[in-house]
Amino acid sequence: MRHRLIGVLLLIVLLCGVLGGNHALARTKITLWTFSGGTEAYQRAHESLLPEFAKAFPDVDLEISYIPNTKEKFLVAYAAGAAPDIISLRTADQASLIELGMVAPVIPAAFGVNSKAELERKLLPGTVQTLNYRDGQMYFMPTEISVFGLFVNNDILAQSGVAGAPKTWEELMAMGKKLVRINSTGQYEQIAFYIPRGWIWSSFTFPTLMYGYGIEPLTNDGKPQFSHPDAIKALNLYPEMWRTLSDPVGSVGNHWQQGKAALYWGANYQITTFEAANYVFDWSSTPMPKFEAGQPSTVSYALGHFVNSQSENKDLAWEVVAFFTGPDTAEHWYATVALWHPWRGAWLDDLFKVAPRHQPFLESLEYSIPEISHPMVADIRSKLGVAETSIYRNEQSVEAAMRQLDEELTVLFASGQ
Repeated sequence: MRHRLIGVLLLIVLLCGVLGGNHALARTKITLWTFSGGTEAYQRAHESLLPEFAKAFPDVDLEISYIPNTKEKFLVAYAAGAAPDIISLRTADQASLIELGMVAPVIPAAFGVNSKAELERKLLPGTVQTLNYRDGQMYFMPTEISVFGLFVNNDILAQSGVAGAPKTWEELMAMGKKLVRINSTGQYEQIAFYIPRGWIWSSFTFPTLMYGYGIEPLTNDGKPQFSHPDAIKALNLYPEMWRTLSDPVGSVGNHWQQGKAALYWGANYQITTFEAANYVFDWSSTPMPKFEAGQPSTVSYALGHFVNSQSENKDLAWEVVAFFTGPDTAEHWYATVALWHPWRGAWLDDLFKVAPRHQPFLESLEYSIPEISHPMVADIRSKLGVAETSIYRNEQSVEAAMRQLDEELTVLFASGQ
């Protein structure tokens, strides 16, 4: 009897070992490539959620890699069949991957809803047009979403006798003379408006102005319309602002930080940086001005998590994306790295109590247009930057530069190269 009992116990132990081994083997590996960078914001955000992730996904072995140039590395890895399940990209870079079928559409069920329409109703007003691709599908969920507006040095406005921030571009131009100070040697001691240049800024500034008259950079079928008559009407303001409101010769990069710029063209993600700088002047935020005869306009963009179409675990990958970018972690994500997720909810009420400077940007998001997204976005940005430089240096008129830009883009798109 004793020997039989020992045998039964040994059998139980062996079965537990086998079952336990099978359980270990059942763990599914999900790989995620996301952004690295000087701020290490993404690493802090993801790693702060890992303890909760382990509880929610006990059978998932999550491997996160923080890398630069995620798109370039993804292209190489995809061709070799070795790409991650989840990849972080920005909206401008999504077009080529979507057109090639390299990323999979969002699965609404991963976010606890039954349809895409139900998912859209849970999003902040205005974010649907940023998230939706031109085929009507949604291919990612944002880890951050940004929109452009103005920052205001209230001290300069008060000292100059200006009642408040401009509501229209015409009002801004009219008040400019009160806000600009030039000393006896011709140096700008104070400017009315900091207008960003270089990098990819013209792909934000030019579309913002164009959309003020209802013109988007590209038509739905991909034709450039920078030289549209209404686009020219809007963009003629650009060199005029530089001549009237800013320093057209010297560097204006530090004017805002030094309290010597009345207005600053920027985005909501900069709020935290400015607050940390502890400026000695009083500042606030306001929506982008509009043309008196036009419509409110600004540009938004997003960075987010996409799922690889080659993934053998797409459903699970989307559930992982939903954990890190869903409504339940939106407040935590903001509290950790001050980046917006696009979800409606009570967390926003708490946010605006402690950070009211976000409110004008959120309101602007509702009518924003997404940044340029095209398989040849890098070429578009490059050529637009050349055109902007030509206008800034007064080498070409706005009309001539934009006509040349449209001609070059038309040839580029036709060649497919």
